Amino acid sequence: MKATNKKLIVSLVLMLALWAIAGVAFFVIWNKLDDTNTKIADTKIELGKQANIDDLKKVAQNNSGVMADLKTRIVPVDGDVDLIDNLEKLGKMVGVEFTIDSIKEQELSNKNISGVFGKTIEEAKIRILAEGSWSKLIKVWSLLQNYHYDVDFSAIDLNLTSADEGKGVGAPVWSAVFDVVILKYK
Repeated sequence: MKATNKKLIVSLVLMLALWAIAGVAFFVIWNKLDDTNTKIADTKIELGKQANIDDLKKVAQNNSGVMADLKTRIVPVDGDVDLIDNLEKLGKMVGVEFTIDSIKEQELSNKNISGVFGKTIEEAKIRILAEGSWSKLIKVWSLLQNYHYDVDFSAIDLNLTSADEGKGVGAPVWSAVFDVVILKYK
């Protein structure tokens, strides 16, 4: 009976050892499989990014004429003074009091745009104050929208500052604040 018990105990110990080895082997294989899956997923992401970059390059090459036109709609590096002079001339041409109140330059939040044009591009946020008749202010607004550089309006504020009110004093005077964003090369 003692020999049977010893055989049983040895069998149980061997069985437990085999189960322990199988468990460790399963754990090692599972970790290797998980690492492999992570590396495969990372590789797919990198390949996807490269494909997107390649696609963007192809789009840029296929639309080179459009890109050339877009490049002319961005203020050149040395064009700041000309931009301000031209904006002020625009106001004088229409016949309104026209003032550049402030200019703030900041980097683009979308860095990919600069990469497409091959140069660093920043935003010039310009606040323009104007005063005149309603029709002249609307004319200024229209001219700004059709300006040869790309002008985006972030805010427009038109206010009646003085009214005739039937007293024969004169035409109503309006004030305007145009907050515009113009892209420029840095």
